[in-house]
Amino acid sequence: MGAAVPRPPYVDQAAPAAGYRLPASGSRGSSPPMKCCLIEASSQRIQMHKDVSLSAPPRRKVGALAIIRNHEGHVLLVDPRYRDGMTLPGGGAKGNEYPHDAVVREVEEETGLKVVPRRLLVMDVVAENVEGDVRVGIDLVFDCGTVDTEAPRLAAPGELKGYRWAERSRLPIHTARDQYHRIREALLALEEGRQSSQYIVNGRRVSVVVNENERPIL
Repeated sequence: MGAAVPRPPYVDQAAPAAGYRLPASGSRGSSPPMKCCLIEASSQRIQMHKDVSLSAPPRRKVGALAIIRNHEGHVLLVDPRYRDGMTLPGGGAKGNEYPHDAVVREVEEETGLKVVPRRLLVMDVVAENVEGDVRVGIDLVFDCGTVDTEAPRLAAPGELKGYRWAERSRLPIHTARDQYHRIREALLALEEGRQSSQYIVNGRRVSVVVNENERPIL
């Protein structure tokens, strides 16, 4: 056998570049999709994972949230005591807890409902806030089906002030902007019957530019 031919450093064939670069973040939850630019590959050998320790990777908060509707199509929201505005039921996954298990546990703790995650609707990457008290995280929104209007109950009064069924048109009134955009994307994915989940950043869709053409990330 002849001498082995050296293999070049790996470059993704679909996008021949070292990676993507997000632009400076603007206002959270604004409607236009975010745009990314390709970072040109260096002529030097690509060093994978040089700045990330695989033995001690950076921590990420993982949230597991539920879209639960009643038979009229209203969305179940809960009203936390620790923040302004209402949110979807759910919460953070514990260490070594799978997100689909976390959403079942959190929803039952908050509302008394025993739900079954049917499919993943949205993955929302949330940036660290300016105060620094919330680290970078990923919120996963699951379709958890339909229940009777009378089914929920306030199971965690120490954490929640209450809950309500919100009509879609009134969601912006009851929720903060980033929460509203996240819920809107989840409802669109659910109602359009998409086979894939929607990837968003701070509630907004993201697109990349490849060969001067804009391409959304689905």
